[in-house]
Amino acid sequence: KITVNSLPVIVKSNDTTICKNTQAQLVASGGISYLWSPATSLNNGNISNPVAQPQANTMYNVIVTDVNGCTKTASVNVSIKPVPTVTISNDSTICNNSSIQLSVSGGSSYAWSPSSSLNNPASSAPVASPLATTVYHVDITDANSCVYNDSVKITVRPLAVFSVSPDNSVCTNNSQQLSASGGDSYTWSPANSLDNPNTSNPIATPNQTTIYSVTIRENTCNESATLSTKLTVLPVPNIRAASSNNITCKQPSSQLSDLGAQEYSWSPASGLDNSS
Repeated sequence: KITVNSLPVIVKSNDTTICKNTQAQLVASGGISYLWSPATSLNNGNISNPVAQPQANTMYNVIVTDVNGCTKTASVNVSIKPVPTVTISNDSTICNNSSIQLSVSGGSSYAWSPSSSLNNPASSAPVASPLATTVYHVDITDANSCVYNDSVKITVRPLAVFSVSPDNSVCTNNSQQLSASGGDSYTWSPANSLDNPNTSNPIATPNQTTIYSVTIRENTCNESATLSTKLTVLPVPNIRAASSNNITCKQPSSQLSDLGAQEYSWSPASGLDNSS
């Protein structure tokens, strides 16, 4: 006697259409083991109800085996809804306390975040006024109710940092270099004792104590500041040199002296006990 077993009766999920990058639940029943293919876009190709996330239209086949070892094949088609062409504005850099218009297209509605620095987070072209560098994300919903994501980064330039050399001193008839930084152009005053009043590091040769002012301008964000530094002109020391006596047969040495300075260097040094 030969017994012919019936093939398994397969109940499966219907063909479906999904948005790209979303999932579809596949279902098959009627057996004790299942083998789905292609398995690369399934979370598990050996169960009755795998989750599929295909990147293109895919026909999934399942081989169902029942308790008698009989097999039957069924298929489920998962299609991808058309993907819109999404364009978004480029990453940009703006100055502090300024605004920029963002833009996106390809959908029927939009939702931007974070929304606090946008004038209209539901617009395709909101105006952004960030206080710090911000990455704006946008959810783009198309005509098929599919949602796609994109982002744009707006970098806020830091405020310019201007500086000028600290107060200093110079001896009479000598020169001292001044310096300023942080800008693209410099204008020093008073200019008459400077070698170049339009450079960041002019040489100053004042004949009296002078307060120099410099206006520093930064061109990218049009920032400017005026800073000052004082250059004190030190007086020439009042030097007085003398000797105690002339050298004679009776007085073979003489005491030399000098007043009015802190350091001394006598010359010629020969014949002196200490030239310093």
